[in-house]
Amino acid sequence: MTGSVGAALVAFAIGRRGAGLVSRYVSPEEQAVANRLLDRWGPLALIVTRPVPILAETTAIMAGTTTLGWGRATLGIVIGAFPAALIYAIAGAYATSVASGILVFGLVIALAGAFWLIGWLVERHVLMPRRTGQRSDPVSETEETIRA
Repeated sequence: MTGSVGAALVAFAIGRRGAGLVSRYVSPEEQAVANRLLDRWGPLALIVTRPVPILAETTAIMAGTTTLGWGRATLGIVIGAFPAALIYAIAGAYATSVASGILVFGLVIALAGAFWLIGWLVERHVLMPRRTGQRSDPVSETEETIRA
């Protein structure tokens, strides 16, 4: 739990310190869209992405570049880290013998695979259609309105 929360808070801090660098590559209009989305969904985005490797820290860095406050970010990070930490703690408690350790290791690998599959499905069916314009949603419409 400490490692997951600590890594996310460091990522958030990197986002805070690197906001100027992001400003060089992201237009003010796009930053405004990101700010509104993370102001509205920020903690939920941090909660949902916490168990997904790489995506968790990427989301935390991006959240750091927005107006999302430290308190809301920390709360989302802690809530998101808790289920995985609990599962690892239970796995460690039940892995008292070699046989149970192998079973628990298999279950942890299966859980990691499930999170990977969820991330892949979200990428393929939610994020990719948005990028290619195949799906109309309020976020895309807002972005198009701002660009116009």
